Amino acid sequence: MVTRTTCTKRCKKTYDVFWAGLLAKQGGAKELWLTHYSPSLPNPEDYIEAVRTIFANTIAGRDLLTKTVKYEP
Repeated sequence: MVTRTTCTKRCKKTYDVFWAGLLAKQGGAKELWLTHYSPSLPNPEDYIEAVRTIFANTIAGRDLLTKTVKYEP
């Protein structure tokens, strides 16, 4: 299990995206889209690999990125 104490120095700069990855992993998500970035992350793509070490199926959202979501009961 990943916890705050296992966060690397690079992850500390991206505290919110680190926790998003952790929540996706522990919640059993199939995919994580990172959107609505903080002004402190001018280039979120620079940090996506750090999040992928926690939750591999992470996507850095961008303008006009879309996906069709199908309901699975």
